Amino acid sequence: MVNTTRCFLMAGVIAAAGATTAMAGNPTWIGGGADQNWSTTANWANGTPWANAQTAEFGPGTYNGNTTNDITNANFGGIQVDSGAPAITVTDAAGMQFVTQVNAVTNNSASTLTLNTNFRPFLNVQNIAANGTGAIVVDTVTFRDDLRPSPFDGFNVSIQTTGPSSGAGNVVFNGLVNNASTGFLSGFIVNNTGGYTELADGANSFNGGVDIRAGTLLVSNGASGSATGTGAVTANGGGIAGIGSISGLVTLNGSTQITAGGALSANYGKFTNAVGTLSLNGGLNMNGKSGSTLNLYFSGGSNSTLNVGGTLSLSTADTLALGGDVGLGTYHVIDYSTLANASDLSSWTVSGPSGFSYSLVNNTGNNSIDLVVAATPEPAALGLLAAGGASVLLLCRRRSL
Repeated sequence: MVNTTRCFLMAGVIAAAGATTAMAGNPTWIGGGADQNWSTTANWANGTPWANAQTAEFGPGTYNGNTTNDITNANFGGIQVDSGAPAITVTDAAGMQFVTQVNAVTNNSASTLTLNTNFRPFLNVQNIAANGTGAIVVDTVTFRDDLRPSPFDGFNVSIQTTGPSSGAGNVVFNGLVNNASTGFLSGFIVNNTGGYTELADGANSFNGGVDIRAGTLLVSNGASGSATGTGAVTANGGGIAGIGSISGLVTLNGSTQITAGGALSANYGKFTNAVGTLSLNGGLNMNGKSGSTLNLYFSGGSNSTLNVGGTLSLSTADTLALGGDVGLGTYHVIDYSTLANASDLSSWTVSGPSGFSYSLVNNTGNNSIDLVVAATPEPAALGLLAAGGASVLLLCRRRSL
């Protein structure tokens, strides 16, 4: 009898090893149904997440994380992926949409959470938090305006990306981000210190812009359209990076890292060690704030560039940082339509590989700021030059006597 009981216990342990564990509180995915549909109640423990706008939780374990949202017009409290969970994918069935009310989306795991959904936030601030090392990838976003919340923190409705200062994952918006209607301000607050927030679609139409408070805004839409919609971009810290275009005015209210093309750090994903152009078509106002850095990557005689389509308003004591294969020559590093505060360029410093001297020139005939890279004589050569000069002086003195 004892042996039989042990066998049943062992069989139960083995059967449970491939499934998630039901978590107390939130409706938790256990995958007990015959399919992967959210409407199948056997797939959930602690109730279903659409019953009372609760958070759908995915606990730790080894199980099939490919799920289908087939709930018609259901409102969810959000999604929470726990540490130790596998990769989770939520795909909308035809005609479905994923509407969050309160807690939005949190990934505490090292795996990727993918929302192949029409994500429809409608509260003032909807948090998307990459608290682990796993990324959050979102397809389409449509900001809802039917409830018309009053403006808060500059937006009627916004998505705030957050994460801890180190080890945070990245938040990627691969698809179209739609604005709900004219006069309804929707946008993004970038606040994920340890990672980046990527906007990839050039046809984005949200109109409230982007407020960067910490972390990096990565634009990857190329030369077409605007990754940041029609609104302005304000950087109160953090950075702007990528190979892409922004249509609104970019204003720096503090020390900001601007990276055109490839990065000096692996934190910029697909653009590490890549030459490309970052276009700020609405202008760049450095707002008199010193201490910002423009990072450019060089490779094979080519270099990344910053293209400012409107007015470029410089500030003092900023830095041009060079990475990659820098060689001798003159390079266009910034193109502009109009330049304000041109005299501030003389206070900039250039940080690059040793063995070169660097200078920045305002090329008014080309509407560009050019970088001149010249060779720096080796110490031995400088010694010989000094000795030669001394010999010439001595010879001149003897002749004068």
